[in-house]
Amino acid sequence: MPWYSIDDLMEQLSQHNFSWVYLTGDLIGHQIAATSPRINSDIIKKISQKLRDTLKNVPVYPILGNHEPNPVDAFSPEIVTKSTVSTQWLLNVVAEEWAYWLGPDAKTTIRKGGYYSTVIRPGLRVIALNSNVCFTNNIWLFYEEGDVFGQLQWLANTLLEAERRNEAVHILAHVPAGEPTCLKKWNHGYRQIINRFHNTITAQFNGHTHADGLKIFYDSKKQNEVINVAFNGGSFTTFVGNNPNYKIYDIEGRHGHVSNYKVWMYDLSEANKSGKKPKWFQLYSFRETFQIDKLNQEGFHELVKKLGSNKQMLETYRR
Repeated sequence: MPWYSIDDLMEQLSQHNFSWVYLTGDLIGHQIAATSPRINSDIIKKISQKLRDTLKNVPVYPILGNHEPNPVDAFSPEIVTKSTVSTQWLLNVVAEEWAYWLGPDAKTTIRKGGYYSTVIRPGLRVIALNSNVCFTNNIWLFYEEGDVFGQLQWLANTLLEAERRNEAVHILAHVPAGEPTCLKKWNHGYRQIINRFHNTITAQFNGHTHADGLKIFYDSKKQNEVINVAFNGGSFTTFVGNNPNYKIYDIEGRHGHVSNYKVWMYDLSEANKSGKKPKWFQLYSFRETFQIDKLNQEGFHELVKKLGSNKQMLETYRR
C-alpha cells in the first residue's frame, strides 16, 4: 500500500476510542524483491512511529508477520549466529520499537524468538507468539523443526502461571494454527496446549490469510463441544483482491470475552475512480449479520450448524 493510504488509515483510526490495539503482523509489502534488512527495518520504525503519533497513549500489542524478515518467511533458529543469515537483526529492531508499548521486561523473549507476554489490565493477559516458525515456507525448518525457540514450552508455562493467578488470556499469532501451511508437528503441540488451557484462553487473534474469518476449536473427545475460537483480523492490504479493512472488537468483563465485532472498510475501486479520499464505512456487525445472541461456545456451535444448513448465510460468510 502507498504511504498516503497508510496516512489515511491513521486518520481514520484516530476517530475511534480504542482501549488497545492488536497488530497481527505483515507490515512489509509483498514486493519481496524490493526488501532488505535495512529497508524492512526502516518501514517497521516508520509505521511504529506513525502508530505512536496517531494513537498516543493507546497500547498497541504487535506481532511479527512472515514478511518482516529478509529473505521473506525465513526465521532462523537460535543456533544460527552468523549475521549475514541470522534473523537476529529483526528481533533486535522490534524489541526496541515495541518497548514503547510493552516496557523493557518484554525485550528478553522478543530478542530470543519474537514472542512475549504482558498484562493488558488486571485479570487479562496477552500472549503474543511468533507462529511464523511453523510456516512451511520457512527455509530454516530444513535445519531445525519442532519447538523452535522453545516457544511452545514457554507458552504452556505462561498459561499455567496465568491459570494459577486466575488470569484470562488472549493469544496473538500471525500464522493461524490448523492452516495447511503450518507444520503438523507444531500444530499438534499447539492444539494440545489449547485443549489443556481452553478455560484460561478467552480468545485468539490471527493474521496472515488476509481473510475475514473464524477458526473454531472443538473438544478432541466431545465432537459437538466448542472449546475456543480464533478470530482473523482481515487486512488493510489489498493483496489479493481485497478492500482495505479492519475490525473493532467489543470486549466485556474482567476476563476479556469478545461480545461482538464490527468490520470497517472502504471500496478501493470507488476511491480510485473518484480520486478523492476514501469513504470508510461499517460493513457489518457480526452478531446482527449472523444472528447470534452470544459469542460463547454454544453460540459458535449454533453458527456452524446455521452455515451448514443456510446457503445464503454461508455465502454471506464466504464473502
